[in-house]
Amino acid sequence: MKNKLLIFAFPLILLACSKKYDLSTPASTPATVRNINAMMTTGNWRIRQYWHIDHDETVYFRSYIFNFGVNKIITATKRGSIEIGSWSAGEENSKNKLVFDFITPDVFVKISNTWEVTDLTDNTIRIQFTRPTGETDWIKMERN
Repeated sequence: MKNKLLIFAFPLILLACSKKYDLSTPASTPATVRNINAMMTTGNWRIRQYWHIDHDETVYFRSYIFNFGVNKIITATKRGSIEIGSWSAGEENSKNKLVFDFITPDVFVKISNTWEVTDLTDNTIRIQFTRPTGETDWIKMERN
């Protein structure tokens, strides 16, 4: 009888002890580079909030739809206008990073930085950039 109990209990114990991060869960997920890459390349994104130092600059991005390609190309589309840049995810000093690089227009150059991922859920990512002066920018993006 004990052997039969162990046969049934062992797989349950293994399942209970395994650690798996699933981006489909609504709770906040520990960010990993793999999670970030998988998440960003799925669907389209919008900037819901962009805080630049001490003021809200969301209005400049409100109508743009962002697409993060697996080829590391990012496109931002607004009523037929397309802005193109590059992106990457990585880790630096044990912190997960998201890098945006645009050459033009100026408003997109402002977000061309190495951002720290501060929050990650199934449809939202929040990133921040802290200047050497201590001033902070942050962006909240949501998947459509």
